[in-house]
Amino acid sequence: MKNKWNIPPGMKDVLPGEARKRRRLINELMDNFTSYGYEEVGTSSLEYYDVVERDGMDSSEVFKLIDREGQILALRPDVTTPIARMVASRLRDRRLPFRLSYTGSTFRYEAVQVGRQREFTQVGVELIGSDDLMADLEILLLAMESVEKTGIKEFKIGIGEINITQGFLREMLPDEDLVVEARVLVIQKNFVGLEALLKKHADPQKARVFMQLVRKNGGEEILDEIKGYSDGIEYQAAIAGLKELAKVVREYGYGDKFFFDFSILRSFSYYTGIVFEGYAEGIGHPICGGGRYDGLLGMFGFEAPAVGFAMGVERVMIAREEVEEKDKKDVLILGDDYAQIVKKARELRDEGMRVEIDLTSADLAEAAAYMEEKGIERLFVMENDDDGE
Repeated sequence: MKNKWNIPPGMKDVLPGEARKRRRLINELMDNFTSYGYEEVGTSSLEYYDVVERDGMDSSEVFKLIDREGQILALRPDVTTPIARMVASRLRDRRLPFRLSYTGSTFRYEAVQVGRQREFTQVGVELIGSDDLMADLEILLLAMESVEKTGIKEFKIGIGEINITQGFLREMLPDEDLVVEARVLVIQKNFVGLEALLKKHADPQKARVFMQLVRKNGGEEILDEIKGYSDGIEYQAAIAGLKELAKVVREYGYGDKFFFDFSILRSFSYYTGIVFEGYAEGIGHPICGGGRYDGLLGMFGFEAPAVGFAMGVERVMIAREEVEEKDKKDVLILGDDYAQIVKKARELRDEGMRVEIDLTSADLAEAAAYMEEKGIERLFVMENDDDGE
């Protein structure tokens, strides 16, 4: 018999234990963002559809609603676009550059599978108002450091560049519709379909070079290999920028944590420069991603460059190694002297312990069984005027 209290596919209740671990993870990441000077902000989960559609995402993946006035609303599929709307409308008088961080739920109507839900939590940052390479570096290094702080030891960051991959497509193809079609095929890693499209619409020699480009991935040496693929000014500037970026990241100590992959474009069409995704063992989807988006704020009437990234909390929780719980010792208090019980509980909590008061009149045997089940290490019994551990 179907359980009428099921929740919609891709949505999830968060139960005790998991909720605590998730909150701890979010707090750790947000604290790290704060140490870099990022200030927390929040945006509405519900936006007008004409706001979120500017991210270029497939509209079939957006949850839409109609309000009583007949306006189309949407649950935000990412947080970057609502932040761009908020900055353009409410923070445009701030001195640039400035740094923002956030956490919140996002919603996408996707095929549900492990690590891919329809409601998920993101934590992320946006650096508004700088087009300097240093801003790209700060975001990339912060993403790497954040993954490391989650306890995930085995991870890699794949780095791409819109001006290289998409720029090359614009050199080859006669119109923007074909560029968009080819871009989608690259994102889907549909190289058979991509090859067929290029065969029909592009110069054969350039098409062969492009297929080599999107199939290549590797370290810094790949930049020298692909440097001669195009003489375009933006292409050559992007190569030079990536070489400098790779040098700094290597000297920072993350030389073994990144590679270049020019098939990385990201699903959102607002990216204009560097793009990256983080991968970890045990999960088939990126655990983080981001990049430069210099045109998005301009869509809301406020021209300003920007760069940022977000982490998927649920994916990180799947991927992270089971870090040993570092909770302070748990305590259970039972007994019938309520005044002493609440006083003792406050005393222990003030010492930093996590304290639970028995509400079941449990005897010692029942309390012992409960403590074993919950992993509680200490017991206080408060009866009459006696107390004891």
